[in-house]
Amino acid sequence: MSKAHFARAKLKAKQDGRNPLNDALCAYHHAGRNGPNPLEAELVLREPRPSVARKPGRREKKQGTWYISNGPTVFRSTGCSEKEWRQAQLVLQIYQSEEIARITGARMPGNLTFDEVLADHVATLKAEATTRSKKRHAQREEAMCKTLLKLQFGGRPLSTYVHQDAHDFKAKLVAIRQAHHEKNGLDPDLEDLDGYPASCLYTLDKALKLYPGRHGQFWCMPIYVPPRKSRRRTKWLTKQEVIRLLLACLGYMWDPERCCWMTKTIQKEDGSWVVTRRVNTPDTAFLRQGMSRLIRFILRTGVRHEACLRMKWGSWSEHGSVKFDDAEGNGWIYRRGEQEYNTNKSLGDSEIYEELRVLLRIWAKQDGYIVDGKVQKTGKKARIIRDEEDKGYDCYCLEEFRQICAWAGVDTKTTIHALKHTCATWLKQRGFSDDAISEMTDTSVSTLKSFYMHVSKETRARYARREFDDRAKRREWRLVSHNDNDPTEAKRMRDRPRMVGTPTAAAA
Repeated sequence: MSKAHFARAKLKAKQDGRNPLNDALCAYHHAGRNGPNPLEAELVLREPRPSVARKPGRREKKQGTWYISNGPTVFRSTGCSEKEWRQAQLVLQIYQSEEIARITGARMPGNLTFDEVLADHVATLKAEATTRSKKRHAQREEAMCKTLLKLQFGGRPLSTYVHQDAHDFKAKLVAIRQAHHEKNGLDPDLEDLDGYPASCLYTLDKALKLYPGRHGQFWCMPIYVPPRKSRRRTKWLTKQEVIRLLLACLGYMWDPERCCWMTKTIQKEDGSWVVTRRVNTPDTAFLRQGMSRLIRFILRTGVRHEACLRMKWGSWSEHGSVKFDDAEGNGWIYRRGEQEYNTNKSLGDSEIYEELRVLLRIWAKQDGYIVDGKVQKTGKKARIIRDEEDKGYDCYCLEEFRQICAWAGVDTKTTIHALKHTCATWLKQRGFSDDAISEMTDTSVSTLKSFYMHVSKETRARYARREFDDRAKRREWRLVSHNDNDPTEAKRMRDRPRMVGTPTAAAA
């Protein structure tokens, strides 16, 4: 074995027992790409140029030089000749130790604490919060950071984190939430006790991932998030519940104690007194009108509410739009949300079908998109669901929908996304094929079957009854003898019985 091969073998044997933390550190230092890694550096012998290898009058061949190769293009001379391979090996070891110390000393978290990392995360969110929705998001993140520090991670350096900390934090927070629900008379089994602890741990993991990039560091510290229990499936709404929601948007309010709509007495302009069921205040008219449109639009299209809130009248934009080709309401719906534009979740375009065309034509006339039987470029009211002057209303949409549910006497835990479940379920119960529902809602058939299409007991019974009737009819048709005469038709010659003595019988 040559000296060069011996040096490489010795270096490889030394590297087999190296610290795996340094491997991960170097990999993170180069962001998972190929780059100079001091742990993989090796000695390379460079021969002298042929012109100087043997000059006239030189008695022996000129020796080569050992170089440190740290990648395909990074070379560093050791200053040792071909015969001085031991000295070159020492230079290589010194080079590796210096590089590891440089990377480790400059890019490891050191004595950072969880308080500093989370405070930096909250400060960054508040600095970037320019809209109302982002400010509310920053407030939620700040509340979760306070919960993390109060229960488990306050005043601790990052180096003290262990896998069990995540389990301990979740156990403490779940116990607190369970005691709170029992104190308020709620059933803890019906509540999502694992949701908020998981969100807090995800926030901590995100803060630790973003901190190094903001401060020019290259360390990585993943946080373990315990798996959640099976979530409660989103319910779909019945016809009676949808009717209640739409009546609540008109001003009705449900009385849960008497199980009927509330009433009040009002005085008309002529001085007479009448009893009405529209007991809601006029201050909520704007809210109720927008929620009424949102409910109707999602039930007929299956579009997620984030995309619905940003849709506009007229030409297509990255926020989505509804464009008419004529005053009759023929046109297309461009379903693209701001966060889904040019992504895998980008919703496709669909033609406006008959049931939706009537509704959109009424709204277009109210918003000035159709004036005197002519389609304008844009409507006087730009957005379809609400006026765009009400900025930041999308972050309050869930709260407002639950307020409508409370007025309608529907479960207040119902989310807006239940409307898409309702849309797919109703289409399935009306007899539409899976491919037709997939095209109308722009959702794959597998996703519809797994999440969105629900079948009630009544629907199962109706399908079973229909299948039983079909099988019974097929059995009746199989028992029919087609040689028997139909009593409503005249008997044919070939169906008549043959008589003895007839010409036909004699000929036979």
